Amino acid sequence: MPIIIDSFWKERIKMIKANNETYGAVKILDALRSMERAAGYEYDGPSEATIGRVLKNEWSKMETEEKNSYREVLWPESMEAGYLPWYMSRSALELLKLNDSQSIDENHFREDKKYERGLLLRPSVNDVKWFWLVSESLPEHLIPLQYEESNVKARWLVAKFLQMRDFGSLDSQSSSTYEITRFLERAMINGMDRESVSALEQFLY
Repeated sequence: MPIIIDSFWKERIKMIKANNETYGAVKILDALRSMERAAGYEYDGPSEATIGRVLKNEWSKMETEEKNSYREVLWPESMEAGYLPWYMSRSALELLKLNDSQSIDENHFREDKKYERGLLLRPSVNDVKWFWLVSESLPEHLIPLQYEESNVKARWLVAKFLQMRDFGSLDSQSSSTYEITRFLERAMINGMDRESVSALEQFLY
């Protein structure tokens, strides 16, 4: 299970709701159970009542623009609808390609036969915005001219960490979060090797 369990489930509840506006707690629960079953996990997420409280106490009070940030990204429709600017197209397409490569397949299962949860859903508008910010922050020599999955995945994990910290899912004052942030600072300067990517992935998921 992810270390930030509350955020993990809330994010998925909101993404399902944003892309299925008529869904209530019952259908969202069914969707969550189906995703966990497809990923090889026994469902131990929020109950129908808990999902209902998230919809009532959080979703219903969000502005339209914030709700739209949870919509799944479709190219070029997300740009045409104004959810994302056109100049973020490369970031959107890179994440979509990474998502395709991580699609549920026996070759992508872990040793315990459970699928990694990181990209079971299509990237959201929020995901692309954070990924673009990280990509723009990198020195040019760390961005390959052609698609390179390991590089995209590293940028995605950094973006996810920053996104969760911004949402308040991680305690920015804790020593572990501070250490990870300093580690990522060096990685943004010097690049991230395979072991570093794996360590960050385990922390997030």
